[in-house]
Amino acid sequence: MRVITFKLTEDVLEAVDRYAIRHGMSRSEVIRLALIKLIDTSAQPHGELKVKKLVVK
Repeated sequence: MRVITFKLTEDVLEAVDRYAIRHGMSRSEVIRLALIKLIDTSAQPHGELKVKKLVVK
């Protein structure tokens, strides 16, 4: 796996951390899962992906 760096707002990061604690997951696992689900459900024809907003509850 490759390591990447990106920025999140404080409220999104707090939501990720709350989810991780509730589900016994790491922060990285939560973010990976969210991205995989987003891509699986939002993929457009020809591999295009349009993202407007990512919400983790």
